[in-house]
Amino acid sequence: ISLNQMNQIVMEEMSRYHSLAMLSVHVTTPPTVHLIITYGPNMNHSNGSTTETTSMTWMTSTMMMADVARLEGCMGLSVSDAGMFAGSSDAFRVLEEALARAAGGEVMVEHVSVSIMPGETCATGPMSSTTWSGGRRLQGAEEDVKVEYVIHFPGHAGAEVAIQAAERSKRALEEISLNQMNQIVMEEMSRYHSLAMLSVHVTTPPTVHLIITYGPNMNHSNGSTTETTSMTWMTSTMMMADVARLEGCMGLSVSDAGMFAGSSDAFRVLEEALARAAGGEVMVEHVSVSIMPGETCATGPMSSTTWSGGRRLQGAEEDVKVEYVIHFPGHAGAEVAIQAAERSKRALEEISLNQMN
Repeated sequence: ISLNQMNQIVMEEMSRYHSLAMLSVHVTTPPTVHLIITYGPNMNHSNGSTTETTSMTWMTSTMMMADVARLEGCMGLSVSDAGMFAGSSDAFRVLEEALARAAGGEVMVEHVSVSIMPGETCATGPMSSTTWSGGRRLQGAEEDVKVEYVIHFPGHAGAEVAIQAAERSKRALEEISLNQMNQIVMEEMSRYHSLAMLSVHVTTPPTVHLIITYGPNMNHSNGSTTETTSMTWMTSTMMMADVARLEGCMGLSVSDAGMFAGSSDAFRVLEEALARAAGGEVMVEHVSVSIMPGETCATGPMSSTTWSGGRRLQGAEEDVKVEYVIHFPGHAGAEVAIQAAERSKRALEEISLNQMN
């Protein structure tokens, strides 16, 4: 399909979000695509190399990579059907919302990311084969689930403001009781009909560790620092035990790259557009994207002579690089997933610039 058609897809998805109405966005580079096969240890395939993936962890997040600080921790659950819970995108939303509430009013749910690990606990990690089989405990009606979380504190309001907010949220999580946490989870669960059949209880309240990440080579009593230079936002809902995945890059020209990269709606637009471009077999929940203002697929970050403060010095439009991953989990079988990935690869290879816009 044509470049005009790709631009048409993006334009249609953009039109659904009022928050993006002021922005002009055009696809300048149609999606590149690379197929990676990941099922089974030590397996080789003509289209990619294999790595062994043993956990069935799902993760969802919307985060800014240039955090000033973050909170990391673990929460234990007891669930009537751990497999169903871990396979539900609504379960991730419940946990993100519950943890955002528990951390206090300053935390946006979009800044919380969680992973769900059935058959594990915060204390012991994976359960032994004598107590866990096929994703279920052999004894008892409830199943253990470990929830690992990260709460991100970006520095758009200043580093000290972000650190102070992180410290307040850390205290809130340290002080919350088991009963309070169960009440919050129960209230959030009640909002999702898809989870009505499940029983979920918090067995271990959230542990919490504060990590300060602003500035290179900086030490802090609560954590060590790593330098983060890009202002990339990423959003994803993915199953880690992929059988195959597609990875690639798409170039955009945007009237305000900073506004676009800072909008959660922009991520949704790109996920939906790429899911459509990859064909009817791809669920939007299986697409993850990162947005990098001031970069292109061909050249990476632009030099300081052409890019300043997140904007190109010349011209009304700004370059944005979009890197994406499309995940193909193996719940219907490895061969089915690989065949679907190959069909989506062909669809993306054949799409033209007009069609992507």
